[in-house]
Order: sequence, then structure tokens, then C-alpha cells
Amino acid sequence: MSNYVPGGQKKSKAFKKCEREIIHAISSNSSEEKLLKLAEKLRESKIQAISVSPSPANLALEEALKRKDLLVQKWKSYSVEDILSTYR
Repeated sequence: MSNYVPGGQKKSKAFKKCEREIIHAISSNSSEEKLLKLAEKLRESKIQAISVSPSPANLALEEALKRKDLLVQKWKSYSVEDILSTYR
């Protein structure tokens, strides 16, 4: 059970929900303000999901942690406009 991470599935499901919300908001022509808030929420949700995800067992722990950190930094660097353009 060393790969069990409490709340990991919840964070992943929360991210998927945020994705559905932003896709729906874009398709229903929601206001730019709402889209920006949803993009910020999506970014934070993805960062949380990455942070709690278990590291693959076949990678060295140090390398797996570096990859996680890089992925978190990548998502932190995305502006809300970048996120919106990805989903538009």
C-alpha cells in the first residue's frame, strides 16, 4: 500500500470536474470574468492533483519527485489565458 495516497482520487476527480466546467462555460459563451475564474480554479486543481499523485514505483524516488516538481512548476507558469486558449 505504499503507493496509496489519501485523497488522490478526489483531487483527480475534482480536476476532471473543473475541466468539464470550463468546457461547458466556453461552449455556452460565459463571460470572460467567469472563464478567467474557472481557468484559475482549473490550474489550482491540477496542481493539487499532481502534488498528491503517487510516484511510479519503477522510477527512482528522486527522479520521480523532480518530475512532479517540474510538472507543478509548468502548471504554475500557465496564465489563465493560456489555459483558456487550450480549451477553446
